[in-house]
Amino acid sequence: MTEPLRFHLNEHVDPDLARALRRVEIDATTTTEANLHTSSDDAQLNFALSEGRILITHDQDFLRVGCPGPHA
Repeated sequence: MTEPLRFHLNEHVDPDLARALRRVEIDATTTTEANLHTSSDDAQLNFALSEGRILITHDQDFLRVGCPGPHA
């Protein structure tokens, strides 16, 4: 059986989204809940990876500095 998707929403995403996801039994954390408010993009990503979560952000320059690959 496939593992359920788990999400982490950084501070640029409305925390109401996490509450809405939980109402339909989707596991979601927020930056504030994870005590990561004002943490670096790397810290946010490392948290999500260590927890097996998909990171959701609206931060347009997330990981832009030093990150290889195309950017919109």
